[in-house]
Amino acid sequence: MSVHIEEQWAAVDMELLRGRLAERASAFKRCVVVGIGAGGRAALLFGRLLAAEQILVWAPSGGVPSIGFTETATAAYGTREFDRPGQTVHICTASDTEAADMALLRTCWPKEGEVRVDHCDLPYPLLPMALRETGRMVLAIRSAVNGKPGEKQRDLGQSWRTAFRHKIDLDLAASGTVPGGAFRLAGQFQNLGPRPLDLDALNAERILMGARIRPPEAEQPHERRFQFTGSSLPAGEAMPFHIVVDRDWAMEGTTISIALVCERSFWFDNYGFPRADLHLSDEHRNHRLVA
Repeated sequence: MSVHIEEQWAAVDMELLRGRLAERASAFKRCVVVGIGAGGRAALLFGRLLAAEQILVWAPSGGVPSIGFTETATAAYGTREFDRPGQTVHICTASDTEAADMALLRTCWPKEGEVRVDHCDLPYPLLPMALRETGRMVLAIRSAVNGKPGEKQRDLGQSWRTAFRHKIDLDLAASGTVPGGAFRLAGQFQNLGPRPLDLDALNAERILMGARIRPPEAEQPHERRFQFTGSSLPAGEAMPFHIVVDRDWAMEGTTISIALVCERSFWFDNYGFPRADLHLSDEHRNHRLVA
């Protein structure tokens, strides 16, 4: 169920809401509701109104809930008048949302003995991406649709880190000051995973090579990006990248840190993925590159 529907319908009278949802679900033999983050919160609530056979959610307290899902509204959805026989819930908590997820579950799902709780070893920001990249989301939904319990998600983080293993090496021989005084830092990104890396998917997710540039005494780092080119990076192969540091920042003592970044969300090295650092010296800066 889309966020648009979630926001549009969350303030509607309960009986009217149930009728509208039932109309949408009536054409299907079975009803399974799935959601991640704020979508998981919606799945818990709307799944009850739809009398869904299975409700599958990941980290339902993560993300920003719809404006209509106040604590009062959430509690109203959780009353026993909406209980339906045979409903089951499979909830998978993220490593940083477990307590909040369970508190939300107790509020909007008052049943006992019909809830399967699973735990994942990833924090919420990484969860949607890991589920997609490993194919676990598709498998879990397929199991739910077939009326079977999905596989445990406890090792999701390990599976994703294996599939997404990579290495970042700096190429100082190809790095140096360019005409105009900026510093061009070159390097290679290598795919150490067992399968080709889908670069189109990374670009679609806004996953880029990023640089945090911290001149001496700077309170906040400056940032630069490099977007991947090509559609795929085979297992074991590497591709070059370069990031240009403005002349005003390229001074002795500046620290440049290179890592993957999910735009507007998080840096991968904060969650155990590789990072390459360069402490800029006059020797680096005096290596001049021809335009």
